[in-house]
Amino acid sequence: MIEPRGALVHHSRPKGIGPALPDDRMLAEPHRNGRARVGAPIRTVPRSGSEPPSSPQSERHASIQDCDAPPQRRGGVAMSGPSGGPSSWNASALRRMAKAARRWRRPAVVVTDLDAYTGLQTARVMRRYEIPVVGLAAAPQSAFGRTRSAAAVFAVAPGGRDMVDVLKAIAPSFPERPVLIPCSDLAVAAISPARDRLDYHLALPDHEVIQLLTDKARFLDHCSSLGVPVSPYRLLRQRADAAEAAAQLTFPAIIKPNRSNPTWECLIGQKAVRVTAPEQVLELWDRADPDYPVLLQEWIEGGDDALRAYVGYHAADGSVPVNFISRKERQW
Repeated sequence: MIEPRGALVHHSRPKGIGPALPDDRMLAEPHRNGRARVGAPIRTVPRSGSEPPSSPQSERHASIQDCDAPPQRRGGVAMSGPSGGPSSWNASALRRMAKAARRWRRPAVVVTDLDAYTGLQTARVMRRYEIPVVGLAAAPQSAFGRTRSAAAVFAVAPGGRDMVDVLKAIAPSFPERPVLIPCSDLAVAAISPARDRLDYHLALPDHEVIQLLTDKARFLDHCSSLGVPVSPYRLLRQRADAAEAAAQLTFPAIIKPNRSNPTWECLIGQKAVRVTAPEQVLELWDRADPDYPVLLQEWIEGGDDALRAYVGYHAADGSVPVNFISRKERQW
């Protein structure tokens, strides 16, 4: 988590870590709707003799196009109407919110990523305390997006590309200034630089602090400068970096984007992958062909039950009214 001021600070093993790639090169294969199926083998689709075989580069472009497909092809809805106004979905959500707001006795909470576990759980907790909830979701028609914990759910583009625009558009419709709770790194990355233009109560540290905490390599450097031990790692910017790092580091290792990246997750099928041999690093690199930095770091062996976490609520004045240490029993 990335909110050291006025929010939770949670240091633990990153979620979404997948298993090592097996020898038969099991990777994620994008579905037609753009989502990835973990564990699908890479295979070449047979073509008729009249069709020229596609090049690896053209196949990569097709995969990226799937990942960047309009949200209605990814289980979501269109973002805007034909005239550039709100989509029919968001227009209906606005009417639902206006109707529900007549019964509100408290300021509402706007929860991002309602179609993910973090957003859904946040909405459920707020509703338990009778706090009105409005959600943002890239897939508002998903099972999570249909939760009864939210009075209305607005559609946003995957990766938070238009999240700020949607937030600005709906802000005047709230009877009181609402509280905004970003529930993912991508949401924080979109909201933080625009905080001065958003009419919401928002507890975030300075933008530079957010940049430090969401940049994995910078944060590891920061930890090292403070004397906190970290396992060896390399920042990869091109394929040659991947080949060099794979020859230098000890395996197993973990490979993941230096910052959260929805295109990587769509193409690879998970946030991070445990690799056991240098050639698997290059296979993943060729599969993703990233134009963004990727981190390769040596794996620390141990079961999920060996993970300890410090969780604390750090208030704006620097005090820590609540904190605890936990041990993870399992990861799912």
